[in-house]
Amino acid sequence: MIFSSESEDKNNKMITKMVINICNCGCGSELHITRYIDTDIPNTLTEYYLSLYSSKFDEEQLGIFGVLKRRLKRAWYNLIGKDYLYMDIVMSESEFNEFVEKLQNIKK
Repeated sequence: MIFSSESEDKNNKMITKMVINICNCGCGSELHITRYIDTDIPNTLTEYYLSLYSSKFDEEQLGIFGVLKRRLKRAWYNLIGKDYLYMDIVMSESEFNEFVEKLQNIKK
């Protein structure tokens, strides 16, 4: 599920565009991509923020030993300098196309 929004703050002279993508599998994870445009100062940089939100629902279902195992594995990967894949965001092809379209709209 993909949502898109645009807002303008007259007091701070800031325009915000946001795309939110919610995972299909039901875990409640979300990917937020936000674009901030400061209209108060001309020729300022536009900033993009990518945020990954997790519902922690799966972690509550693991039990204490499952959670401990996952956290130790994550710590071990950090110590040896490897990347740790925390989660995937699942999209169908039509949702991915819609996501790309909304990302193109956020850049405009």
